Amino acid sequence: VLIGIAAAVLRTWFVDVVTLAHNGMVPTAIVGDRVLVWRGARLERNDIALCRHPRDANRWVIGRIAAMPGGSVALERGQLVLDGRRLDRNVRT
Repeated sequence: VLIGIAAAVLRTWFVDVVTLAHNGMVPTAIVGDRVLVWRGARLERNDIALCRHPRDANRWVIGRIAAMPGGSVALERGQLVLDGRRLDRNVRT
């Protein structure tokens, strides 16, 4: 009974459970995976975050944080450049 009450309190005020509907985070997460999302968490670079879609406020997107406020993100010749540093691996455009 206590576990059920604790789960209800967490779900009501602190966390959401989201089922992924796309493969945008493969291989970290795939369609159908359930993700526990802490509301109001302090996020840092490389964390995975859930946010509203930039063009459709009714949809949500999940992704990895590449840069923090004030940082720069660029794509040069298929390579991701973060804060002026080129990453070692190629990315798809």
